[in-house]
Amino acid sequence: MTLLTTLLCSVTAWGANGDVLFSQNFNSATAVNYAANTLVSINGSSSNNIFGNTAATQFTSVYGAKKSNAGFGINANSTYNYSGVFGVYSNNTGYYYCLAKTTDFSATPTTALKISITMTLKGLNGTNSAAVLGFAVGSGFSDGVNMNSQKTDSIHSAFSFNNHTTNHVITSYNSTTSISSTNKVTDDTEFTLTWIINNTGENLTYDNPSGSGTTTLANDKFDVWVGTTKYVNAQDANHGDQRIRQLIIGDPAGKKHEFKLNSITVTDLTPATSCSTPAAPTAVTAGSTTSSGTTLTITDAANAASYDIYYSTSSTAPDGETEATTTSTSKTKALTGLTASTTYYVWVRSVCDSTHKSSWTALTGSTFTTDAACTDPELTITLN
Repeated sequence: MTLLTTLLCSVTAWGANGDVLFSQNFNSATAVNYAANTLVSINGSSSNNIFGNTAATQFTSVYGAKKSNAGFGINANSTYNYSGVFGVYSNNTGYYYCLAKTTDFSATPTTALKISITMTLKGLNGTNSAAVLGFAVGSGFSDGVNMNSQKTDSIHSAFSFNNHTTNHVITSYNSTTSISSTNKVTDDTEFTLTWIINNTGENLTYDNPSGSGTTTLANDKFDVWVGTTKYVNAQDANHGDQRIRQLIIGDPAGKKHEFKLNSITVTDLTPATSCSTPAAPTAVTAGSTTSSGTTLTITDAANAASYDIYYSTSSTAPDGETEATTTSTSKTKALTGLTASTTYYVWVRSVCDSTHKSSWTALTGSTFTTDAACTDPELTITLN
């Protein structure tokens, strides 16, 4: 188990295919997976903090800098429409905030993630052409450090929202360079953002939010969907060699904005089996024979989960489309039910999964012959 922290500025570590790794719905305090309910305290906030209360949450702590005309919290003061959400109101520059969660999940070297966030973003006091809200995944982020203080070389993939009063474009991280083409998010309107990140080492196929089927995403790329529309298509990772163990969300520039977080869910999309074509067995040998069979011994090959075995009385070798006669998950396999006094040809191939199989390896010596069948001896009696 690897210790990871989920931050808003936040962090989480990952588990098995399809698992919900972290989930927080601010309309519900129900725990999900390893996430336990705790009471958070509002630390470092000024006296005019928009929320003065604490609330049940799955995040471990909440922190924000002291600043006038700015605040954050859960279940907002009625002056602001933040009931059932985590809200940030920053009508001042240099305001930073951070939710943190520390928990344990199984971390794997390769990862594919689906991060779904229901949220609202609002610009304040005129056009603000700065990245006001950033999202990043990677490894090596610091717990309890604001977004603008995180190391950029810890990032695998990241993007930001560039804040305006009427709409918001998605940009490269902490930048004003759009990566969402002409697509824009409407100001002060709730939407669901779906972020798909692939770091599995191969193509990833996932069910897309449009409901129209699946989408294939190359390794070290990410897609961003808003509702059922893809806003960012196969964007390059910032540092493809960086493992994905943490998620951080926060303001990298300390600019004026309003942010409402209704819910966040992180789901593992990593394929249950990540296969490559295995090496063929280096040798296949037959043991002693009987009239009905023999036992094969397979010299192991790397990345083999099982073996296809093809035997025949014909010397015609199998090809990639040939169906196996039998299979084995062991390096030894007893062949039974064969015909006596018959010569058999044998080939074996390594299997990782249904699409990743090696070439065939022939039996050492090419063939084996079963023994003659036993017959009852004749008894002859001569009477004098």
